[in-house]
Amino acid sequence: MPEQKSSLPRRFQKIEERKNELFSLLDSLPDALYLQQPSPESWSIGQVANHLYWSERNSLAYLKKKLSYPDTVPRYHPKSWGGIFLIKLVFLTGYKIKAPASIDMWNMEKMFSREELRTLWNELRKQ
Repeated sequence: MPEQKSSLPRRFQKIEERKNELFSLLDSLPDALYLQQPSPESWSIGQVANHLYWSERNSLAYLKKKLSYPDTVPRYHPKSWGGIFLIKLVFLTGYKIKAPASIDMWNMEKMFSREELRTLWNELRKQ
């Protein structure tokens, strides 16, 4: 168990590095490309980046809610890895799943600019 705790900061650092890589790529794009949808049924790069932020924000809110009632959190079970495997399998196949309404970029009234998104995401990561 101590090994898992020590690897947590490394894993967090890895996702922080990936976020920084994403913003390096976003910063290199002209505004028109950031907002351009490749086709009418596809999200723009900006919509995808906003979707990632909202996904992380909602995940953190869910974790906080669950951890506020620790007695209701189910104990770890090896079968949990099966669900993770299935999620990864879906990503590998390229199969598309409709986004939940709370993070569906078609229904979002406001899309954050790169600067707003960076600020909000940095604040989220501090939490």
